[in-house]
Amino acid sequence: MPEALSVQKLDALLATHRDLIDQAIKILHYASETPMSLEILELTEMGATVPRPLAEAIAAYLDGIAMTATFIGILRSLKQDVGEADTLPDMMQVDAASFDMEEMKAFCGKASAFRCRIVVNNQIAGSGVLISHRLVLTAWHVVNREIPWEEEPELVVIASNNVRYAAKLAGPYSDCHPDEWKKLVVPDDQLADHSDFVLLRLFEPVGYSLGHLAISDQPLVWNGEVACYLVHFPDGQDRGITQGKVAYGGGHRRYQHSVPTMPGSSGGAAFSNGFAFIGLHQGSVGDSKRLVPVANYMNDNAFRSTIGLDAAPKYLWSLDRSLNSHLIVGRRLFFEAVNAIIEGHKSINGVWIKRTQPEEAAAGQNFSLRLLEHFLALRDPGASVVRIDVPEDGSDLIDLVAARISAEGAATEARPGVRADETTAVAYERDRADALVSWMDQRDENLWLYVQSSSQELPRDVQLQLEQVIGRLERARRIKLVLSGLEGYHVPVATHQSLEAAEGMQMGLVVEYIEDFTRADLVDTVRVIDGDLELALTDADVEVLTDQVLLGVPTQFGRYSSKRIGEISEALATLLRPRTEAA
Repeated sequence: MPEALSVQKLDALLATHRDLIDQAIKILHYASETPMSLEILELTEMGATVPRPLAEAIAAYLDGIAMTATFIGILRSLKQDVGEADTLPDMMQVDAASFDMEEMKAFCGKASAFRCRIVVNNQIAGSGVLISHRLVLTAWHVVNREIPWEEEPELVVIASNNVRYAAKLAGPYSDCHPDEWKKLVVPDDQLADHSDFVLLRLFEPVGYSLGHLAISDQPLVWNGEVACYLVHFPDGQDRGITQGKVAYGGGHRRYQHSVPTMPGSSGGAAFSNGFAFIGLHQGSVGDSKRLVPVANYMNDNAFRSTIGLDAAPKYLWSLDRSLNSHLIVGRRLFFEAVNAIIEGHKSINGVWIKRTQPEEAAAGQNFSLRLLEHFLALRDPGASVVRIDVPEDGSDLIDLVAARISAEGAATEARPGVRADETTAVAYERDRADALVSWMDQRDENLWLYVQSSSQELPRDVQLQLEQVIGRLERARRIKLVLSGLEGYHVPVATHQSLEAAEGMQMGLVVEYIEDFTRADLVDTVRVIDGDLELALTDADVEVLTDQVLLGVPTQFGRYSSKRIGEISEALATLLRPRTEAA
């Protein structure tokens, strides 16, 4: 069982690592509707009738929300060298003769942060582990039943900060053998296609803040039996890390272990005495406990590529990810939407970039095109981006699109019966658009159409053609759309104001408004820079840096002019370059 965090140890830590405690408290409440920080706790206590010392107030608060162990784990994941060895309590009583004590402390801290509970249809069904920014690994049988669900179950992951995050199936999985539902021993040669794992995708990058388990591509080998540590939630409860032994089963599909388990332990991550990841606890057969080694699927192409895509940048803070170029501020929704499209979101097939000041020049539109091209080069390297400038002179838009993608042989004429002199203009252009989109959708790679216009007045024929092409794209598999401008026009598809608003809705476009940025937008960019360059900035560092670069920059209604991004970029780069050299 994890120890309590003593007031004396916490007080000592406050004196040397106040900013670290503040960051850990904020992470505990990541994505919570009620924000919390060290400052809020301190102010609350100062307002009490009989104020307590800050360390005592923090210890009581953590104990009251049952998050002391998680708080300790987050502290370790943020920075392992937090003062003397006894500054933080041990996560569990251990035998120093069987492993390195300092490695155990570091492991317990990280494991406490990346472990999680899996909730299926409002019931805690098992355990899991964060393995990247948004991916959770658990056992397939945790989210399934012997009798399949009639409808896809509602999936929720409770992270170590005790926040519930909606989840969905991420793609790669392998079921368990049908006889394993009956707790029967299945011959090894029948288990090749039954590795009992599944990946769940969260809608928020929780692993970016809490940390995650990095899965090696090298199988673990040892002789005989070794100590085994299971990171799990028996009966859905936090009972620390449980110890037992595991027997090496090299070449086999299941390993035997002796760690005490309960319902809720399934999907828990097992580690060796060297703290290397072995696999996931599956269940019991008689008196024997079984785990499925990760070696069964660690190098599966779909498994690896899914993790790789999630590990790729989710947000560009500059075009070349260096401090020498223009900063990108306030475009998180754009990147989130493009990510969702790449990952196969069922309700989003494009982005509509709208200017809040349409009268301004098209420079911002061209920059958005560069953002898309650079981002896809990292996230979907095989994709093509084709820019389409909507003609303002009455030229044929459908012929223009075909020419821009070198669509030789593309049918842009309507079929007999719906030609220009045989039917209405709408039916005629709809048939032409159908033919063009069908041809484009036969390509082997994804195609992104970047359609832009600065005009507030398009010829009626061009507008009609544009509407028909966009309407046909809803059914396309390979074609994605980015609209830029066209603020005054109706588009015949659904529009969504956020990813959350799009869930379960009709296929459509996420709308992003281009406007002047806020201080929070710049803070967000600084945090992304910090994570990408591994600068180890504290929350206090981020706040101070933001204040320094915004000093003297005029603001109107809480927003800063996007025309000042150039000077802000240079100011921030000047402050951060010494830190990159130190890192």
